[in-house]
Amino acid sequence: MPERSATVFISRDGMKLNRTRAEIIKLWTSHRDSMNRVKISVDAWAKDHNMDQNDDCMQVWNKEIDTYKNSKVDSANYTGINQVKNGKNTGKLSTGRN
Repeated sequence: MPERSATVFISRDGMKLNRTRAEIIKLWTSHRDSMNRVKISVDAWAKDHNMDQNDDCMQVWNKEIDTYKNSKVDSANYTGINQVKNGKNTGKLSTGRN
């Protein structure tokens, strides 16, 4: 049975990928292999409850600093909204670069 394609949105570049899981892992692995260090720090977080849908979510603001093997340093601030059910993260609903 052939592997199904997954659609992945990458907000940093506004790029949309429609690739198999293996293709996406290969692409991201080559990108991450060019890095020497990745540091992620959580700046703030907040709990929220959607009364209309009876859903809980956690909004997280974080900063990522990437240091590449060629000594280039890049950083970005992100916001992520995660759905929470029974005290456990069920998966990210959305993420974006600030």
